[in-house]
Amino acid sequence: MPLYQQWVLPNGTLPNGTSFFQASTVLSLYQPIGSAAGLFLRGSGGTTRGDVTTLQGLADVQIGGNYHWEKTHLVFSLGINLPIIKKKLTSPEFQTSLLLSNTVFDMHVPSLGTGLNIDAGVIWAIPISEAVVVGLGGSFLYKGVYEPISNAGEYDPGDEILATGGVDIQTESGSTISADLIFTTSGKDKLKGKEVLSAGNRIVANLQLRQSFGLHGLWLFARYKTRSTSSFAVGNAFVAEAEKLEPDNVDAVGTFNIRVNDRLSFVFLAQGRFYKQTPLTISGISLFAAGFSPVFAVSNSLSVSLRNRFHFGSLKGGDKLTGLELGVGIAITY
Repeated sequence: MPLYQQWVLPNGTLPNGTSFFQASTVLSLYQPIGSAAGLFLRGSGGTTRGDVTTLQGLADVQIGGNYHWEKTHLVFSLGINLPIIKKKLTSPEFQTSLLLSNTVFDMHVPSLGTGLNIDAGVIWAIPISEAVVVGLGGSFLYKGVYEPISNAGEYDPGDEILATGGVDIQTESGSTISADLIFTTSGKDKLKGKEVLSAGNRIVANLQLRQSFGLHGLWLFARYKTRSTSSFAVGNAFVAEAEKLEPDNVDAVGTFNIRVNDRLSFVFLAQGRFYKQTPLTISGISLFAAGFSPVFAVSNSLSVSLRNRFHFGSLKGGDKLTGLELGVGIAITY
């Protein structure tokens, strides 16, 4: 999906102006292997310009797979993030990369590379009745050493352990209600071999509803994300933040899929995102989005979708920000 994204921010938010944009594309492939396994491949690249230092190139490649051991109700997964181009950013380029990685902007390509990462996990899910399925899961994410800024030394982000539990409930009306709780803890980050940061634990709670209306469908999703206070190295000790920097946030989104016929459907979207105010400049945000995506089934194996989305909202203090997304995607099934 080649995608164009542009954001306009208040004066003073960016070092050189008020707007930046990214032109990017993502290519992904999923290949089933029999009925129990599958492999995936994902690559991306983009160019970011505007009132920021230009940043462009190919991002890391992700490969992996999953296997469903049906008799035990277990699903095993393995994912590997492979750095294909080792690019050490200049300090101004790194500032642009920090901006892109902010979840507020939901960039198509939020990073050009984070080194070698390996993610291994297992999920257990079992029906406890005809209408209720419960599941538990866990994963370990190894984060390799890389050099994000030229001549700044090697950075070793802390490895992560993730635990999750969830439940799916199917109602008599045919709707499906799902709830998940995810807990993540991580080791200490190191710079030049010295521990510098202990990130707080993260908790994510998700709730979603799917409802069919004949050929049409409704999807409602809500997420709450919070992280406990982080600590930074001061001398030989770690000192907690005086005030938590990473804002708690709530994301609520709804889509309605209208199927006109076998070849044409429309997906309408409405979204609201809310970030708690912290000392960071980009916080205290109320952000809304509206969009629609026509989907054309050219044939049984080829479909084309258009993406149009407009964001509008405000930062702390009432300053306005707006965003625009325009893209086109192609899906081939073989």
